Amino acid sequence: MINIEIFRAALQQQLPSELTITSANGELQLRDKNIENGRGYQVRINREPRYFQAIFEFEDYARPLIDHASAQIDAGKSFLSDLTDRYPAFSGKIFRRTTENILDTSSRKQDVWWLVFEYKVDEEEAGMLTFADILLFLIFFLFPYRTEGEEEGERKDTISTTVERSRFNRALCLAFHGYDCKACGQNMRQMYRGLKSDFVHVHHLNPVAAAGTIRPDPIRDMVPLCPNCHTVAHSKNPPYTVQEIKEMIQGNG
Repeated sequence: MINIEIFRAALQQQLPSELTITSANGELQLRDKNIENGRGYQVRINREPRYFQAIFEFEDYARPLIDHASAQIDAGKSFLSDLTDRYPAFSGKIFRRTTENILDTSSRKQDVWWLVFEYKVDEEEAGMLTFADILLFLIFFLFPYRTEGEEEGERKDTISTTVERSRFNRALCLAFHGYDCKACGQNMRQMYRGLKSDFVHVHHLNPVAAAGTIRPDPIRDMVPLCPNCHTVAHSKNPPYTVQEIKEMIQGNG
């Protein structure tokens, strides 16, 4: 079984600095340090014998976050379904706790709820890195990290914190599409083993410079490309399409 500190190192490479990771009792705990205590969320991460597990829990006065996450789940069920189609080993559940007055059964109400996500793995390192991708996707998906900023320069997201927009889009794109170059098919993660091997690029199918200030859909508007294919794509304006690059490669076969 993989050492918890190795897992921690992998997550720290993926997560923004605002999300702190601590370890205790054989598990990792993740929290946004810029959210006031009592009003935020916590993610408890465990490595079980056959799967990775992430438990999302809300603090006592986190009602705005709870409402937002609930709305995201309701509105994004097809989005989550796409993710589970790509990763059949991934699953998620909502657990709810209710309370009621012992003398009044009509008083039952939902007291609190939490989320449990699991990812079954066979290969340790590959499973760990994929789970880190999915975890980052879930954090950005569930909570109100909203993109703001100008077309050029640094984009910022807010939830009483700051996160680079590129992390948001990259995380969602790679969590869904994986690390295979969409043009040549090479898997950058497998080619360059190790925790610092994510040399895959994320390519905008609709160039930002041409489209102006946009908010791209990381699933439909962005794809992973290896550095070589990404360079070829931008060797003309407008860029070559992924299909055109595939045809170049096939023509050289």
